[in-house]
Amino acid sequence: MGGAYSASKAALVNLAQSIQPELLRKNIYVQIINHGFVKTRLTAKNDFDMPQLMLPNIAAKKIFEQLNKPYKFEISFPFILSKFLRFISLVPYKLSFYITKKFLK
Repeated sequence: MGGAYSASKAALVNLAQSIQPELLRKNIYVQIINHGFVKTRLTAKNDFDMPQLMLPNIAAKKIFEQLNKPYKFEISFPFILSKFLRFISLVPYKLSFYITKKFLK
């Protein structure tokens, strides 16, 4: 179920956001990686569309490349999906619920 996945992911992102300022004072850098859908045995069981589904080696290469660039708190890809999800998080709930409902079967 997508709700359980989303809730646990949101909790981990919130934890990282809350401890990051404290840890930076000790020169500990926290990073989060928000990647899109990766083709695995688990995602093969999904019964919904997975936009921009990528192969594991492509996702791993992208993560490796981003980790070897100057520090950023968040690494997110693919571009279109990550920007869409960012947009959904910024609009009022009524609008975000309306938009996301359109994607459900």
